[in-house]
Order: sequence, then structure tokens, then C-alpha cells
Amino acid sequence: MSVLQQHGGTQVLQLFCSYAREDRAGVRALLDGVRHLRHQVWVDERLSGGQAWWDEILAQLRKCDAMLIAVSPALLESQASALERQYGSMVGKPLLPVIIRPVLSELLPPDLAPLQAIDYTAPGPNAAFELAGALYALPPARPLPDPLPDPPPVPISYLSGLSDRVRAATLSLDDQLAVVARLRTAMERPRERQAASELLEAMRQRTDLYHAPALEIDKLLRERPAAASGPVEAPREERKREPVMSDVPPNWYPDPSGRHELRWFEGDWTRWASDRGKVVDDPNF
Repeated sequence: MSVLQQHGGTQVLQLFCSYAREDRAGVRALLDGVRHLRHQVWVDERLSGGQAWWDEILAQLRKCDAMLIAVSPALLESQASALERQYGSMVGKPLLPVIIRPVLSELLPPDLAPLQAIDYTAPGPNAAFELAGALYALPPARPLPDPLPDPPPVPISYLSGLSDRVRAATLSLDDQLAVVARLRTAMERPRERQAASELLEAMRQRTDLYHAPALEIDKLLRERPAAASGPVEAPREERKREPVMSDVPPNWYPDPSGRHELRWFEGDWTRWASDRGKVVDDPNF
């Protein structure tokens, strides 16, 4: 049932704001604008992670009249926001995407791409009027389904799974190369760089670390941006590392750069890569 209230003859919406944590500061202008319009908005800034936190978010989604989606590049990578939108749609809540940081329309996910988005990258009178009109024109929420849909699981970053692999009792050469390749990709994402850097540091401490992934780890840690880097520890000569370079046979292994499926290793990584059995020359590796 809708929880619309009346304020001086104007409908007051109970809104749920879905946003990426990296945009915590930037989303405040949007929240202020919504509240100036006398609407009420719930945002999870006072909650922490865990099952209780996620249960409260789902409860607020069921209570709201509509979802306000603060669209940004970070939101497009947010698993939590994707699950919030999915559940909100399942319980009948209309979505209103509001762009707070520029994004390419081609990159919008399928649930947001067809919707008319409000440009709020430069808050001002025009943006405020457009936002007010879009909120006024929102369709009413549908009645909650009975029974309710199954709740989505607590969102967990895929880096959590990599953390378990980094600390596994044993890792084959293929496993080590695959983990390092995933961490290389994570290092290119500002929101994941710090966690990926810590996992690379943990990987360096493995006594069974092969020479090839060790070289790639050292390269990634040397090249990480200063904001995410601390002092890079010099290689420890006394640390036992097995096996050494001579123990790694020439062969195709997962491409540590992530650009191809496989790359030929022969004492060091070569320019030859492979995708679905087709060998390609990758001179920029």
C-alpha cells in the first residue's frame, strides 16, 4: 500500500536512494534538492554491512513509494545497487535515475537504459525544476506481492572470493596466475585498488609462489598509483620461494594482463597470446 502523505495539498513521496559509496559526498546535493521539495528520502548512510544492514535496506525498499537512483560510473559497478534495483522492481517500486556524475548512455544497465534520466550533474534552478517534474510524474507503486519474492543475498565483492584463494593452503601455477590476473584488473579500478593491493601483498608472502606470478606481483605493486601505495618492500632474499624460474615449463598459461585468454610463457611472458585456440601477436604487452 502506498504511504503517500499530503503536505499543503502536494503529495509527499517516501523515497529510497540507491547510490555508490564512493559518491557519498556528491549525492548530498541530490538529497538536499529532494528534501527542499518536501519529499522524504531514506538513505543507508548510518548503517554498516552485514545481514542486519541488508535486511533493513530490503525493509525500507518495501516501504518506499519509489527508488531514486544516483547514477554515476561507480554506481554502474555497484553490486549492492544492482541488487537493490532488482528487488525494488520485484516489489513494484518505480525507478527514477538521476545522473550525478557523467556517464555514457551506452553503459547504462538494461533496467535503467530505457528510463528517462534527470541530469543533476550541475545542480541549479533548471535541474531542480526537472527533478520536481519527474518526481511529480512518477507512477504509483504497485501493491506488494503476496507472497513476497525471495530476498537477494547480502552483496559481497568478488574480491572476497579472491581473498579466500590468496590464503588457500595450496595453489597451482595456473591458480596463482589466474588470481594475479584478476587482481591486475582490480588494480585498474579506483574503488577496488586498495583491497587488491592488500591481496597482492598477501600473495607475495606465500612460500610456494612461482617465479612468474611473483614477477607480475612486484610489477603491479611498483606501478600502483601513489594514493594506494605504501612503501614497496624489497624482495626478501632469505625467503624460501618454491619453485624457481627453472621449474616453470614453457607453456600456455592464463594471460596475467587479462587482455587475452592465454599467453605463452618461456622463462618470461612473451608477446604471443591465444584466444579460443587462435594465436595472436600482442607486441604491446
